[in-house]
Amino acid sequence: ISGISTPNELVDVASKLKDVYGEILTPLSNLMKVALIKNMATTLYIKKIYIARDKATLEFHTTKELLTDNISQALEVYNKYAVLDLSNLPIIEIKGVDDNKMLDIIIEFLNYII
Repeated sequence: ISGISTPNELVDVASKLKDVYGEILTPLSNLMKVALIKNMATTLYIKKIYIARDKATLEFHTTKELLTDNISQALEVYNKYAVLDLSNLPIIEIKGVDDNKMLDIIIEFLNYII
């Protein structure tokens, strides 16, 4: 699970676990999603991720990591949820997402950037 680094790998691991153990329960599904988010964040030089029920914050080391076309496009596509905040630290906030969809939106957003 800790090696999941792409959404396709997440689907593959979930499928294999389901074949062996049966239905995937929500805590295990969430654990796999968090592992994927962590690995994607490392690739994107994200320093810290904070995830709460109503908001997620992606903190970057410097603004240099934010100056890419992919991030600009991702912010446009996810403008309903994602906001760039450069007031203190370079962060992207994701909010306005249902609790049960937050991890999925973060994965989609990060996958768009990669």
